[in-house]
Amino acid sequence: MATTSFSSMGTTLKVTISATPTEITGIVGLRGPAITWNFDTITNLGSTANFEEYAPVTKTPDSVTFELIWNPANTAQAYLLTANGSGSLETFLETLTNTDASTIGYTAYVSKFEHSAEQGKVGRVNVELKPTGAVTFTL
Repeated sequence: MATTSFSSMGTTLKVTISATPTEITGIVGLRGPAITWNFDTITNLGSTANFEEYAPVTKTPDSVTFELIWNPANTAQAYLLTANGSGSLETFLETLTNTDASTIGYTAYVSKFEHSAEQGKVGRVNVELKPTGAVTFTL
């Protein structure tokens, strides 16, 4: 059986600005969010064969990171810079390019907005989002 895959070209990330989902353009690569379980140790004197035991208790939405081509005149990019400065909680939606256009929705803080300039390269920005609360996957 052939392996099924899809191109990530066309994947979008939108931030809600004044109740309007607005695409963040110029993204070169996007990673996250991952969901990580946090566990509590429940090992006790009766644990079988002295093996440690754990119980899942909470989930942590890990950071979303991406690099973008810097365009200071772009509304969404400027909004991210402002959100980073103010510490405001924002709403994001990733839309994938698979046949069903799966989405990943979350609220997050813009925890990093790092501009870089290098000889022979265009200006870029590394952005990190710190999701808080539930992450919604629609497959």
